[in-house]
Amino acid sequence: MQYGFLFLAVQLLLNRLKYNQDQKLKEVEKNNTKEIQREAFYRTQNEGELKKIVTEYALIITDPQKFGKAKLPRKKIPTDEENKQHVIDIMNLLIIYGSEEAILIAGILMQLTYGMDLENAETLTEREKWAQYWLAAELVTQLKSDYTGITIEPMDIIKLKISDLNDPEQADKFKIGKEYAEELIKKEQKKRN
Repeated sequence: MQYGFLFLAVQLLLNRLKYNQDQKLKEVEKNNTKEIQREAFYRTQNEGELKKIVTEYALIITDPQKFGKAKLPRKKIPTDEENKQHVIDIMNLLIIYGSEEAILIAGILMQLTYGMDLENAETLTEREKWAQYWLAAELVTQLKSDYTGITIEPMDIIKLKISDLNDPEQADKFKIGKEYAEELIKKEQKKRN
């Protein structure tokens, strides 16, 4: 008799555990479906905007003089106001389509940039210059991962443009900038928690 009651209790417990597990599985499937639908929407409906964002931030590394410059019809030089509006437009697209991590990195990059005298690049410290490169590479890799699912290393992007990283002096300067950029990212992430 006691064994029958014990067997029944174990059977009820196992049934309840299976039911709970099934419910959790259904919830995970539901969340995954929503995430896949969201990703598909952003990738298919907004491909042009996504490409603009990644392209613009990649310019920080590949052609810094073109970053933040408005694209106008041939032979027309954009005004400072047009360039400012272009940067605002790109930031708006990033806010709309960027992941939480991409927006965090972009915010750090822009804060670092705002604090610099961009007209007189010689006043930038080596640490700030290299930190900008690293943050830009981090941002581009994050955006690429967000939009395509492809993960690449920021260093691989930097190697496309910077050819003298094998020089010990340059490597040391880069390491200092990279560490500073990573420190800024970690500090911002801690503020969130």
